[in-house]
Amino acid sequence: MVKALIILLLATVVFGGAAYFINELYIKPDRALKEEKARGPEPPPPDPSVPELEKCLALKKNGDVAGARTALLAFIEHYPRSTKIDAARDALGEINSTLFFSPTPDPSKQIYIVGKGDVLTRVAMRTRSTPELIHRANNLTGTMLRIGQKLVVPPSDFSAVVNLQTKKLLLFNGRQFFKQYSIIAMPPADVAAKKPGPKRVGKVLAKSAVDPAGTRVTFADRTYPEASHEVTISIPGHSFYTVAQPAGGTSRVPAKKGLGFARDDLEEIAVLLKKNDAVTIE
Repeated sequence: MVKALIILLLATVVFGGAAYFINELYIKPDRALKEEKARGPEPPPPDPSVPELEKCLALKKNGDVAGARTALLAFIEHYPRSTKIDAARDALGEINSTLFFSPTPDPSKQIYIVGKGDVLTRVAMRTRSTPELIHRANNLTGTMLRIGQKLVVPPSDFSAVVNLQTKKLLLFNGRQFFKQYSIIAMPPADVAAKKPGPKRVGKVLAKSAVDPAGTRVTFADRTYPEASHEVTISIPGHSFYTVAQPAGGTSRVPAKKGLGFARDDLEEIAVLLKKNDAVTIE
């Protein structure tokens, strides 16, 4: 009887210990894992940059454009990994574009007084600008200039950085961020790439515009507002093209090659970039 009790006690200890270790090593962790999955992922910690962006946008909304521009530039510099970086860039790009193309003088812009024999191309050469940029920045309706006319020429030292992973083209004027644009069509190899490729540096080779009738046009032509644009760059297969968008629809016809942009975006890019400006693809 005593032996039987001892054997029973030993069996209880052995099997009980084994059951304890099985529970600790396998059952409890598995249960904990299932409970964790049931709870779902932990919410990300709040982004501390969000209140700062709200302050920047409040300045813009209240009409303090200069203050908003300064604040947004500081935000982009201090919070490059913010979850709201695109919103900040979009807001700053809108301000920059409006101020840049305004005929209102400011300290960064040249004032050119038209002299005898001046035409837009000559003014552009003298101011290191382009005829189309001067035309747009001064809200000109034609190409004729008059002696004594004051032209505002904004500073133009642009370069482009294309990020294939984020599908964005960022323009910089000098070393300062100017505006970003969305890429809406890319070469199949870039779409399929899971990792960024090597950085490639090139330059603008040429710019052209073709109206709906297939006629090559310039900024001075009547059909220019409906034209499709092309900015040819020296990096093969990555020139910029207008992507056609059917009237009244949202579907887009992919560009046959290169990087596709909405018409209005590429028109602005083509105005800002000039021949030999740097283009980097990363």
